[in-house]
Amino acid sequence: MAKASDAEIELRIHEVKNLLSDGCTRADIVRYTAKKWGLAKRQTDEYITRAKEELRELNSAITSCLWKLYKKAEDAPAVQHQIIMSIAKMQGLDQQIINHVIEDKRELSETDVEALEAVLLEDESETH
Repeated sequence: MAKASDAEIELRIHEVKNLLSDGCTRADIVRYTAKKWGLAKRQTDEYITRAKEELRELNSAITSCLWKLYKKAEDAPAVQHQIIMSIAKMQGLDQQIINHVIEDKRELSETDVEALEAVLLEDESETH
């Protein structure tokens, strides 16, 4: 089989990102890439590694934007709540616990916001 062009590799990585985002396992992706492109496990693992890195970078950029929106929405607690829940979901945190904390507080002080932000950002850095 001929070597894939750079453009084709980028398209394949994009497709692997979609598979990962849909919750496919490594085994699912290995089967898929073997059938569709005739790839070996080693090459598929390289695509998965690159796709995961791109997804982490995207997640980080989106999280940063969401925090900026959170800070601008200080007069809209419901919006802030939804932003916190979105960040928690992106970080894989238990949304029920986050929701419970927010509902118990009703209104977070600046210190509480900073503490929550630190926890969410800490969790993000541990996933890298």
